[in-house]
Amino acid sequence: MTQSQTSFAARPGGGPNSAALGPDGKCYICNNGGFRWHIEGSRRRPLMQADDHSGGRIERIDLETGVVECLYRAAGDVPLKGPNDLVFDAHAGFYFSILARLVPARWIVAQSITPRPLPKSRSQ
Repeated sequence: MTQSQTSFAARPGGGPNSAALGPDGKCYICNNGGFRWHIEGSRRRPLMQADDHSGGRIERIDLETGVVECLYRAAGDVPLKGPNDLVFDAHAGFYFSILARLVPARWIVAQSITPRPLPKSRSQ
C-alpha cells in the first residue's frame, strides 16, 4: 500500500465551495466568502457567515502558478451571496448556483449570470 500525498495549488481564502476545470485549463471556483463553524464533539458544521466574511465571488486559479484571480463579485449590480456549484457548457459558458440563505425579512433563492465569453487571463 502506498502513502498518498496532498499539495495545494493555491489558497484563495474565504470559503471555496466548488471547482471545475475550464476550457482554458484553469480551475474555476465558487467561493462563498466563508462560514463560521460550529463544533460538536468530532462533528463540524457551518453555522453562519464568518466574522471575516470576504464576500461571494467566482475565482479562476492558474494551477501552474497558483495565481488566484477574482472574476465576478456581482451579477450586474447584485452582489453574489453564497455561490455554490459551477459547471461549464459545451460552448465554454458557465453556470453556477447560489445557496439559498435566510436574510432579514426574505429568502434569497437564486441568482444567475448570463453566459458570456470568459475574461482573458492576464497571461494570455
